[in-house]
Amino acid sequence: MIQPIGHLDFFPNGGADQPGCTKNFGKITGGIMAALSLDYEGLENAIGCSHLRSIQFFTESITATSCNFMSYPCSKDADFDAGKCMTCPAGGCPQMGFNADKFASSRGTYYLQTSAAGPFCSYHYAVTLAGGQTVTGKGTVTLKIVGAAGTIDNIPLSSGDMEFKPRTSYSTLARSSTDIGAIRNVVVKFQKTTNLISALLYPDIVEIESVTVRRGESQVQSRLCPNSVLIQNGASTTYSPC
Repeated sequence: MIQPIGHLDFFPNGGADQPGCTKNFGKITGGIMAALSLDYEGLENAIGCSHLRSIQFFTESITATSCNFMSYPCSKDADFDAGKCMTCPAGGCPQMGFNADKFASSRGTYYLQTSAAGPFCSYHYAVTLAGGQTVTGKGTVTLKIVGAAGTIDNIPLSSGDMEFKPRTSYSTLARSSTDIGAIRNVVVKFQKTTNLISALLYPDIVEIESVTVRRGESQVQSRLCPNSVLIQNGASTTYSPC
């Protein structure tokens, strides 16, 4: 069920198939194989894995000592995954699970991401790239966020080629199973499109003026700038606090 039905509705990982659980076709084949082999525990896991996550999430919300399943107000999963919903309301962002009753006055739908295996609780980072003033490029961008206590590597800005236009912002959501601490820098790598026609129409560079990272759990936002806003095809540029 992914329809809002309560005062507070939490949608971990979009509320459908959960990370670490097989998707629909895999559920059917896994369930059949488990049934044929009389593996009843396997049958339960194959068919009900995503449903069982609710028990695991709630149990971890009781025992966890630091990460607290903070969730964020958002109207749909796509916006949340794009890093567009990382701002908490005045009363704070509700915590899914055992501590939800501390936010009894809150209302609405709240999203969060988790790990594929326990511990499930995760930390969220919204990353926004601001396009430059003149250059339009096309290709893929991958990010690495370096914090004082850890790193998140190989973060794709999109699932495929995208066009980077001047004076336009692009955002995504990064997740980590640990708090990486204060943001030290962000490394941006550009790979130009390999489409033959598009490759002739676009330059071998992309222009990214700045990067902003918002840490969801602390609500601290950092703006980072490069030495040069132009990133060559196949190269990386490091953005540091402005």
